[in-house]
Amino acid sequence: MNRLSANLWMYLCMKAIVCLFIFSLMQPLGGQAQVPSLSKDQWKNDLAYMMATIDSTHPSPYAKLSKAKFDKAAADLARDIPHLTAAQIAARMMQIVARLGDGHSHLAPVGFNRWFPIRCYLFTDGLFITAIEPALQEFVGSKVMKIGSLDVKNALAMAQSLKGSDNRFGEMENCVLYLFNADLLEALGVETSRSFSLIETGEALERGDEPSPTRSAVLVRLSHGHIRIGTFQRLAYER
Repeated sequence: MNRLSANLWMYLCMKAIVCLFIFSLMQPLGGQAQVPSLSKDQWKNDLAYMMATIDSTHPSPYAKLSKAKFDKAAADLARDIPHLTAAQIAARMMQIVARLGDGHSHLAPVGFNRWFPIRCYLFTDGLFITAIEPALQEFVGSKVMKIGSLDVKNALAMAQSLKGSDNRFGEMENCVLYLFNADLLEALGVETSRSFSLIETGEALERGDEPSPTRSAVLVRLSHGHIRIGTFQRLAYER
């Protein structure tokens, strides 16, 4: 296989791979999650306050879900709080409020500030990339098949569980909205990559046989798995 064929093969491979694992290849923008650091008892008090406020201020809190089921969801979370991270607790609280089933009642994800530089739209024939970071512009228009270990249908349902809506249009908008938040995805068990450290090496960096003004460094990520573009490029070239 010559260089041109190898590069074309690599491009086609990556076109498909990015559609499957786009969130594993991009680095979320923003710092670490700044979810409030509270004790387990403080979280339980906040949960009790949230439930009491819903009961006393919402005009019709149990129109779509019985009070017994609503209270059980809160009791289950209170029981699990000692075993959950702050982000997981906050995400579960968001899901409880979303079960009210209206577009005007939701718990904002304060402190969840890492967003993937990508936007998608849910068309009738699937989820497609409509905007993405400049380095991956060629993938605009690609269909997303999987997000982490989830297929698109389950990933959308998971994201939709975080915010209530009034109608089908609201459901479509909401399910795509939180699909780009790395902190919420991690809190709900979807595997994404996270930055651990950036180490400058001091070595000269060459790009295109010319010296680069960019300083060389090693980015260390924490991830359950990682796909490198160079892996496919080298395989294609050797073939």
